[in-house]
Formats: sequence, structure tokens, C-alpha cells
Amino acid sequence: MKSLGYKSIIFLLFLLIIFDISSLEIKLTANNTVLYEWRGVRVKNGTRGDIKVGPYELEAITSIHHFALNVWKGLKIEESITIPIGSGMPDMESRRIYDDEGNVAFIIDFFINRSNYEELYVNIRECIYSPPGGLELKISPSGTLEFEEGKQEVIVNVTVINNGTTTSPKAYLSCNLAQVEGNGTYKLLYVVGIPSKPENLSVPSIPSGKNTTYEYHFSFDPKSNRHAEFKVNFALNYKMEFKYNETESERLSQGSGKTIEVYDYYPEGIRVTEKAELTVIIGRKFKEAGNPNLRITLAKNATLVYPKGSVEIRFSVRNEGNGSAYGVKIWIRVNPPTEIQFLAPSQLGRILTGALTEPITLIQQFPNGTAVEYPLPPNGYTQDVVFVVKTPEYPITGSAAYKVTITVEWDDLAGRHFNTTVQEGFTVIEPGRTQIVVTKEVQPLVVPVNGTLSVTVTVKNEGEEPARNIKITDMFPEQFFELVSGETSYTRGILRPEEAVTLSYVLKAKIEGRAPIDRATVEYIDETGSPRHVQSNPGGVVSIVKPEIEYEIKERPESYEIVGSYVSYRVSVRNKGSGIARNIEIVVQLPDTLMIVNVGEGCDIEETSNTVKFTVSELPPNEEKELFLELRPLTTGKYNITVVEATYYSPDGGTKYSFSIPVVEFRAMKPIAIRIMLTVVLIATVVIVGVLVIAVTVGIKIGKKRPTMRRLGRR
Repeated sequence: MKSLGYKSIIFLLFLLIIFDISSLEIKLTANNTVLYEWRGVRVKNGTRGDIKVGPYELEAITSIHHFALNVWKGLKIEESITIPIGSGMPDMESRRIYDDEGNVAFIIDFFINRSNYEELYVNIRECIYSPPGGLELKISPSGTLEFEEGKQEVIVNVTVINNGTTTSPKAYLSCNLAQVEGNGTYKLLYVVGIPSKPENLSVPSIPSGKNTTYEYHFSFDPKSNRHAEFKVNFALNYKMEFKYNETESERLSQGSGKTIEVYDYYPEGIRVTEKAELTVIIGRKFKEAGNPNLRITLAKNATLVYPKGSVEIRFSVRNEGNGSAYGVKIWIRVNPPTEIQFLAPSQLGRILTGALTEPITLIQQFPNGTAVEYPLPPNGYTQDVVFVVKTPEYPITGSAAYKVTITVEWDDLAGRHFNTTVQEGFTVIEPGRTQIVVTKEVQPLVVPVNGTLSVTVTVKNEGEEPARNIKITDMFPEQFFELVSGETSYTRGILRPEEAVTLSYVLKAKIEGRAPIDRATVEYIDETGSPRHVQSNPGGVVSIVKPEIEYEIKERPESYEIVGSYVSYRVSVRNKGSGIARNIEIVVQLPDTLMIVNVGEGCDIEETSNTVKFTVSELPPNEEKELFLELRPLTTGKYNITVVEATYYSPDGGTKYSFSIPVVEFRAMKPIAIRIMLTVVLIATVVIVGVLVIAVTVGIKIGKKRPTMRRLGRR
């Protein structure tokens, strides 16, 4: 840089005289100036303007004779470096490029040894111009934007600034919205001047030091009085041919006492993203208020009471939410109205009828006589409130139901109102009653023949007086079942209130069918000495089922087969019964010389004994499976396919059934033997037919003589 002229120095001295030097820092050196170093720049042959350094353009010209690098400014070549190609050419040439004021704009290093006919390799250092790019993204408003409550429309101005010294590359601006907390809706309404797809904009090139601003319009709705937080993210994406080298920048700056920024050149470009974010919060007070959630824990000491009796009710209120509850009010009501007496807390010691005329509140009493209502914080709870509900003294016939209702009201910090209600009931009953309840249970309702089921009869006295001389009688359809354990009748001298007795027995099914199980009967003497009886619910209808397997030989070898030929053996197994057949197993024994070629599904071969085991885990009614064997006789002789075992089980696996499949026989012969045998049979057939024809034609008598007719009395 050239030295300052004397006029400039006089002007600066004038400024120092006017202003307080202690409050103004003035440096005449260029230490605060940022210098840039562009490394690894490649200028393609025959191009001008692809690489711009501020107002300067680089041009590369190569030929078989020389390399030429021109530095243009407008229509004028400021510097030209031409190096003849030969053995004596230097590795590098450096030139200083001066601006219009005579200051060094940059130094260009031309690396001849790295260049080629397609591109020239240069470094630019001590440059006052930054590389192309350097876009900045700013939004207004930024940071966090808060609103008290309700739906809001927000306008955001998004500005793209070119801080570089050259025109910016083409960029793309995208916008994304997200909800961070709460439940609501959000939407990008439009961008001023953009007709469609405002979420993704194409930003044209911006001149150095200029900017472009877009006006975004958004809608945010937390839905009613709620808290919601939204994020608006903007991303500016573009490609830069230069990437900042932090390590080299720090090294060069420390070594030179200057601020030097080093950038590496990437011809294909590097993706750069600038981001900006706006947070929109609506209804923070609703969040801070939390969600107070009061729950009432209620208990009573009796469900059934007599006239002139009483029921003690005890309850407390607990805040199970995450916010404090304010203005807590507790209401109590009994219907039908009757006398209520409070036992605790002591300050509630009063008697009233039917309902509270004013609510119970959370009040803290101070020694000076002042009372302050306090909130119920999260996990806070009230002390127990205990009161007695007294039943009327008049005699009652049958029963009367009473209901106690407790309602709690409260507000949160944001002023929202809540309430919850619980109810508990009790019954005033006529004294001296027995109440026998009988239930009957039969399990299972589907059993196989020879399977078992259990019957349970439960008798409970739900009254207030004991029942006497209890007799339980039950029956079952004997044509379907037989009793295998337990008894069908039971007697007991007394059954006190809330006591229960159980009668159980086990039945075994004998035949198939649908068996209805009737009600059980209980006879007893009530509190007045009168005989009574009550019946249970019906036991239901029990289905008794039985599997039945039938077979059909669908494919078998012929009576005579050729040795080495392939024969098939196929048996169909079908369940024509009413229950599932389980664990079906058919074992087929084969001669050693009858080779097993192939088997169907479910078959397992035992090679040592030449047997095949066919198994089916279960076969429902009206379904069938097939046993298939493909066999090959290896020698001549007689062969038997013998089913040595065929069994299956009932649905519960308790009963085993068996069935038989007849033996299949055939003879394996060589082809010549079969032809001889067939010839003999054919000759024999021809001879027999010829004899019969002659007998018919000539009249040869065959068999015994026919008796002749004689007249009576003659010989």
C-alpha cells in the first residue's frame, strides 16, 4: 500500500485535536484490514470471466508453444504473463496487480509446473477482495416472539445479503414450520410477490453489497386457551467454489501480524447452508399454570344399614396435576336429604340437612385473626374430611337407596375453571332379612365322549340375618352323564350373613348329543321361620362330541406290476364325527425290497424297518387328509402293504380309538413272465370258447343225462 499523502495526515491531526483521543482509537496502519488468499484456482483454457477477483477477470490461453494468463479490468488488460513452453521455463511467475489508486489489489502466483493445456493453476494472495459467495441470512423479527393467547398472524421479513465482493451465485431459500409444544395448527399463508410454492424460493444472483428481502405471512393457532410453541426455520442453500480454511488462516495471521483469510478452491462447488430461526410462543401463562388435576379419594364404613343407623364418610382431595389449583371449593350433597354431621376437621363441626349451603374452602387461619385462602400445589392434599350421614328413624319396607355426592371446583393460574365429582351410595334395608343368592357354573360346555366337566353351585347369604336348614339339590341328565366324584346335594344347619357355601361335583359324558343342564334349587328357613326356596341360573347346554375316522383307499398297485416300475398307494382319512380327532397316527409296514421313492405331507420314514408313520395333529369334523406313498418293487415276488397300526384320540386326548385298513397285495414280475402268463391265459380262454361253440353246434351233451318221460305202468 502506498503511504498516505501529507494532506491526509494534516486532516487526521485535525481530527485528533477536535476529539478526545482517549475515547477514540485511530490506527494509521493496515493491521485491521482483512486480506484474502485464494488457493488452488484453476482457470480453464479459452475462458475469461469464469474467475473474477473483484472488478478483475482472469483469462487463460494455452497452445503448444506457450501458456498465457491475462488479467482484465473492463476492456483493458492490466497484466499479462506469457511463458514459452520449453526446458527452460520457470516453475512459477508472480505479479502484483494494482488498483486505480496505485495500491496492491492482489498478488497472483502463476504455477507453470502445475498447469496444462486445459487449465492454468494460480494462487491469489494478499487480495483485498473476498472470494465469491459470502451470503448472509437475516430475519426480522428474530429470536423469540411471544403473544398472550389466541390465533396470531405473523409477518417475517427475510433478507438475503451479499457480503462478498462479487455477484453472488444462485441460491435457494426454504422455510419449514414445526410445533414444539402444545396442540394447534400452523401454516405459511403466502410470500408477497411469490405466486406459488412459497416454501421453496429461488433467489437470483445479488450484486456485491446488495440484498433482497422477502415478506412471509404465517398463521399460528393454539386452539382455544392453550399454550403452544412453534418453530419457523429458514435455510439458504447455495454453492460456493471457495471454502474457508480455518487452520491455514490462523497460522498465516499469527505469523504475519495481519488478518488473513485463506480459501481453498473447489471447481465443482461446495454446498453452503445459512440458517435463521424464529420461535413463536402463544399463551405462556397457560403453560406456567400447568394442569391442576384434583382427585377425590372417598371411603365409607357401611353399604347396608338399618333405619336409625349411620354411615361414616371420609374423603380427601389431592392434586395429581402439574399446576397449582386456586379457589378450591368443596360441595357435599346427600339425596334423599337427611341429617349430616361433620366430625373433622374440628372447625367444620356442624349439623345440617341434605347439602352444604356454602362450600368448604382451603383457608389458613393466622394468630391475628386473619384468614388467607391458599392454593393446592402439585402433589398437595387436604386433610381428611369426616362426616356422618344418619338414616331416618321411621320403619321401612324393602329398602331405600341413598347417594352421597361430593363436587370439587377450582381454577388454574390462567383463570380456567375445572370441576370433578364422585358419588358413593348406601342402602337402608328393612331389618331382619335373609337374602340367599345362588349361582351355578358349568365348565366346560363342550366335552368329548368319556370326557369330564365340573359343576359348581355357590350359595351366599347377602342379607343381615342368618338362614337355617339350608338344603342344596341339583340334578343332571343321566342319559348323557354319570357322576364320577362329588355329590349333587348338600345340607347345612346355618348360613350367617356374608357367608357362602359351595357344592361341587364332576360328571363324565357317556354318549354324543346336546345336554341341557338345569337350575339348582336351595331350600332354607328364613328369619321368620318360614320355609323358602330359590333357584340358580341355568347351567347351559353342554355339547358332547365324538370323533369318528373313516378311510378310503383311493389309489393302489395293480395285481401284477413290473419289477422296477413306480406304483402309488393313497389312502384318504376323513373325520365324519362331531368332535376334533387329535394325534391321528397310521403306521405302514413295507417289505424290504419295496423301495420308498416319495411320501406325502405328514409322513416320516423309518429306514431301518422300512416303515412309514403318517401323523395328523388334529382333524376337525368333515375334514380329511391323505396318506400318499410312491413305491418301487426291486425284485420279483409277492408284496404286501400292511397297516400295522391306525389310531386317534378324542378332543381332550383322554380316549384312544383305533381302526383298521386292509392289506394291499400285488405281485411284481419281470416283463417276459408277464407276457408268458398272459399268453397262457389267452390260449386257455380260446380253447374254452372253442369247446363251447362245438358243443352248441354238434349237440354234444355236457353234464348229466336228462331224465326221460315214461308212461305210468310201463317200463
